Amino acid sequence: MMKIEIMTHSKILIIEDTDVFAIDLQNKFINWGYSSTNIASSQQALQKANKMKPNLILLDFKLKYENSVNLAQKIIDNFDTAIVYIIDFINNENMKLIRTTKPYGYITKTFEENQLKYTIEDAIYRHKIYQQYTLSK
Repeated sequence: MMKIEIMTHSKILIIEDTDVFAIDLQNKFINWGYSSTNIASSQQALQKANKMKPNLILLDFKLKYENSVNLAQKIIDNFDTAIVYIIDFINNENMKLIRTTKPYGYITKTFEENQLKYTIEDAIYRHKIYQQYTLSK
């Protein structure tokens, strides 16, 4: 059975236009032991993703300056990373839009800490398994 280190070698980029919320998320990841966590506004997202090469991007569904689904597609087209959306509320319209980018998950902003922690861990784990599978072909 393969052992995959989730936290100590994983880099997370938080794309969020609300500074206070983004810093709170970043502090949670640091407390959970993630080695590298960075914050980007929607305007800085692609540049920071290119520099950081994150394993996971936590992407706010309702960005101020950019359509999050369009931004997610640009990220998918240019980077090998898992995307997890953070969303205010779930409805059919939002889910249809989110699913077009084949994210590794989503979580509502009214999350409990363990929901966030395990959603992120699971997304990173599944993405690493996918990467290993595609390399072994």
